[in-house]
Amino acid sequence: MWNWIARQILSDERTMNIGKLKQKYIEMQGDDIRKMYLHNNCYLCHYTDVNCIRCPLSWPSHATDYMCEFGYIASGLYLRCLDLYGSGEWKLQAELAYEIANLPERED
Repeated sequence: MWNWIARQILSDERTMNIGKLKQKYIEMQGDDIRKMYLHNNCYLCHYTDVNCIRCPLSWPSHATDYMCEFGYIASGLYLRCLDLYGSGEWKLQAELAYEIANLPERED
């Protein structure tokens, strides 16, 4: 999903609404979000029933909950990417989306 999001941003050369892109991607996969509630429009949140400790990705964060949103100092990768909407920094938004797409799986 995140690789696709990054490609959409690069293709349009503008910052984009990440929430709407996530929703569009989910619908493109044939998952009807009106019938199957995906927590946060995120397959990982849905898989773990929003139990962040069980998230299979290794987010660069010291937070124990919402590691995608809270990082080392301020915002985590997801919030940083989300907050760039309307800023004009589309290259940075795409880079962050690619970074999320390539996060390693947790080893524990």
